[in-house]
Amino acid sequence: MGASRLISILALVISVISADPVFAIEKLALLIGNQNYNERVGVLRNPHKDIAIVSAKLRRLGFKVTEILDANYRVMETAVRQYISDLSAAGPGAISFFYYSGHGAANAATRINYLIPVDVESADDASLWINSIEQTDITDKLSRQAPNVTHYVVFDACRNELQLTKKQIRALSQDKGFVPLAQTAGLLVAYSTAPQQTASDAGDSSGPYAKVLAEEIVKPGVEAVNMFRNVQIRVKEEVGQDPWLIFPSLPRIYFAGPPTVESQKADLDRLIERIRIGRSNAPGIEAMKKICNEAVTVTASLASTLSENDYSSHEKRFWELYYGPMNLIEIRQATDGYFGDTRDITLSRIESAMVVFGRALRGQSLSAATLPHATLMSHSSDIEKECDSYLQGR
Repeated sequence: MGASRLISILALVISVISADPVFAIEKLALLIGNQNYNERVGVLRNPHKDIAIVSAKLRRLGFKVTEILDANYRVMETAVRQYISDLSAAGPGAISFFYYSGHGAANAATRINYLIPVDVESADDASLWINSIEQTDITDKLSRQAPNVTHYVVFDACRNELQLTKKQIRALSQDKGFVPLAQTAGLLVAYSTAPQQTASDAGDSSGPYAKVLAEEIVKPGVEAVNMFRNVQIRVKEEVGQDPWLIFPSLPRIYFAGPPTVESQKADLDRLIERIRIGRSNAPGIEAMKKICNEAVTVTASLASTLSENDYSSHEKRFWELYYGPMNLIEIRQATDGYFGDTRDITLSRIESAMVVFGRALRGQSLSAATLPHATLMSHSSDIEKECDSYLQGR
């Protein structure tokens, strides 16, 4: 496909998208920054700064912002209830933006994610979970009690400074990160790092995720999901941290306004450059073969294991592949597709098969003994089939 034809097609796509923006009646935001924990939990340096820079940009975009710093359990619980009540009263078309910066972790025994208030006495006590806020208590209530609102929920948590040392209450896989959630209707969830990984609290003016988010959210002409994807890419490139997104179908929303002629041209220029770079960096056939073979091996091992230790290590490696090497396949799919390579259809099927396996894996509280072995083996076979189809076609 020639460059001029590519530009014409992309321009047409952008013009169609820009003709259908979504304007909200109200824009409400709740930002919570927990920083001053005691030393037995782990003091942080940047959550207050994170809240300040994100809040300033949201206010600039017309959001009514509520900021809460160093919230104890009762303050967090009350703030969330009030926020949901305000959203329910806002009516259809409203936009919700919830942002939390602070400590968070997952209980290894229950696989439940928690946000940790500043009045928790110790991270090495079983009462940590009793005295913290369940993450799903927030996301589920937002979805159920304000169903006509489009929600964007950001968890800039799982900091390595959390003082989890006792084995029985360490987060999953000896890490301090969250476990993946299933999709929730009407709600995008953005994590500052990948499942079971920790996020950086480094930076003088703010943490790295908040810094990039504040810069990207005010760029005009960028649809919200694409904006969060841009944040993912930049954070990964700048600090090596791998942000994670999960979302269902959502309305087109432009935080900083729909595309203009100038922004369309700038988007085209950036996209063409990204295609050029992506094509040159996409993995070759030998790298693709190695990635596919490992994906098949890991998923088959997960589907057949009865060992808790093996399950834990295989699951961790699956998510590392899912958010790491498999992203190279996604790049290849995009660049091959733009340049007319018919193999992009098969690549899309590989990615889809990995997504299906991941959903089966994350959809329940699982152990090796309760894994849906037959279902996972079937999904693993699908991954193998699509990988074989791709590799044979090269």
